[in-house]
Amino acid sequence: MTNAVNIAQSGSSNVTMRNRIINGAMVIDQRNAGASSVPATSSYTYTSLDRYFTSVNSPATSTAIQSTTVPTGFSYSLKIGRSGTGTAGLNTFGQVIETNNSQDLAGSSVTLSFWAKVGASATFSTMSANIYSGTVANQTASTLRSGWTGQATVATNGSVALTTTWQQFSITGAVGSTALQLAVQFVFTTVGTAGADDNLYITGVQLEKGSTATSFDYRPYGTELALCQRYFYMLAKGSGINFAASNYWGTSEIDAYISFKVPMRAAPTAYQVTGTNYFNIDKSGNDAFDGFIGILRSNENGGMLYTSTGVSGTDGFAAQAQTNNANAVIAFQAEL
Repeated sequence: MTNAVNIAQSGSSNVTMRNRIINGAMVIDQRNAGASSVPATSSYTYTSLDRYFTSVNSPATSTAIQSTTVPTGFSYSLKIGRSGTGTAGLNTFGQVIETNNSQDLAGSSVTLSFWAKVGASATFSTMSANIYSGTVANQTASTLRSGWTGQATVATNGSVALTTTWQQFSITGAVGSTALQLAVQFVFTTVGTAGADDNLYITGVQLEKGSTATSFDYRPYGTELALCQRYFYMLAKGSGINFAASNYWGTSEIDAYISFKVPMRAAPTAYQVTGTNYFNIDKSGNDAFDGFIGILRSNENGGMLYTSTGVSGTDGFAAQAQTNNANAVIAFQAEL
């Protein structure tokens, strides 16, 4: 079997990557571990299940969460929709596929397939499913919202008819010969007064080469996790987790090198949830608490964590970095 680390580094030539969507079965949720998240307002950002950007138009509010309401053959779906009464909400979510995993599709037909349904109290019954391409490598979700360079519509269906029963849908289109990147995007609008389940449920999202939707490309959980960790790596979440063996650099800075599980797409930025006493440094004699951890000298293989606020010790002495609050998060992201 191909090693999961190699799979995460490889492009679309890997035989396990018939489906160019990562986490199409909605099984990986590193950021939230099954808890709900709030899509950003009028901005494509990554707050939900791994590899999916979400957004809702202002001033509406929505939530997204991993759900166990599924069609036969799946364990999880993405549940996304209105979180309360009030203004109608335009919800958008999707996935940007990096150039390494999509550029070979230029000049070919591609098919997007997925399973979807609405909740029992849904105020909408249609959604839009779209495939887009761009002619510049590795454009981002945020620029997709405003329009990629060379953006073209590969395929679209603006009136996918949804019911409260699971159905499979597909759309097919031709990718331009100069395309370097693809993205899929779904859009729906809740209207009226929200009911108890004014949501969309979706799973089994697959984008593949060819003009026919084939059976879903299931991958082992460990392989899917490694693919997701190329873009987002959760180092520690919750309280009481030892996440780095460190040492003092001078008397007021602590450094610790972190190696990533798989090489990330690019040098990442730190993704943190911080607050008073969210982290602590366990050292000889006492604990020193700190709310900020930075990252420096990072590349796709690892990076140096450091903190220099509220800590003091002896140059060269060892210390252990720990989480100290149930809401504490330290992670790395290299999303598109």
